[in-house]
Amino acid sequence: MLSRLQANGCKSLKTVSSSRTAITQCWNRYELLREQLNFSNCGRLGYDARSSIMVDAQLRIMRVATASSKLEEEDYEKYSGPLVTILCPGDEIPNWFVHQNEGASINVRLPANWFREGFLGFALSFVASILFAPDVKFECMYNFKTGEGESHEINCYFNLEINDEGICHYSYLQHVFVLYKDLEYEERTKWSSAFYDRVTEVSVHFWQERGFRTVEKCGMCLLYAEDAEKLKCDVMSRQEQDEHAPSGSGDPEASGSNEYEEASGSDDSE
Repeated sequence: MLSRLQANGCKSLKTVSSSRTAITQCWNRYELLREQLNFSNCGRLGYDARSSIMVDAQLRIMRVATASSKLEEEDYEKYSGPLVTILCPGDEIPNWFVHQNEGASINVRLPANWFREGFLGFALSFVASILFAPDVKFECMYNFKTGEGESHEINCYFNLEINDEGICHYSYLQHVFVLYKDLEYEERTKWSSAFYDRVTEVSVHFWQERGFRTVEKCGMCLLYAEDAEKLKCDVMSRQEQDEHAPSGSGDPEASGSNEYEEASGSDDSE
């Protein structure tokens, strides 16, 4: 499975095939935890290609979140960075992010019993116009609040290499980011149910350290093991139907990620 791709600045890239088949086949490969797909400054990517990337992003994050939940505490340091970082040109948060807001902050009233067995964490997304410099650095801060007014903050830092040579470093282009970082790696310990059982709302604020303007919109999605399993089973069922369909009538997007490799010229898979 292609888990790392630097296609940034690829002017010839127009189409991208879905990687759903490869992702489901590697579902239990727990050593494949980090994924980074960088389609920044790929100005010729069409709407269908960008949609395919963001649909696949949900399956990628669900797979990685499921895998990271199997790790032991002694593995936290090894996987302390962001586990999934995906970006491509665009100005819309993917629609599978149930909670969305304009601006750089989002506040979510959490449902009862949100912190239960099978909770895998949060996926985040934001839209910002990024400046093409050697790298982009940004930060987000979670703030968990209880009904009694008690609160707890967790800061997360992200660094993404861009290195697009030959383009104007004063040119901003709109991009959408999709991210997953297990907060237990920030805490260096399993989350304490004594506090989080009482949490009723969570807010996230994004801000840039280097490389882009103020975040224009953002989104959050709560992740659960049962949703991950259902999504995987739905995808596998669709694949099975396509395999038994008459020749020529299958899903053209289920062909894997070959177009990534061919168009980018950078096969940096792990």
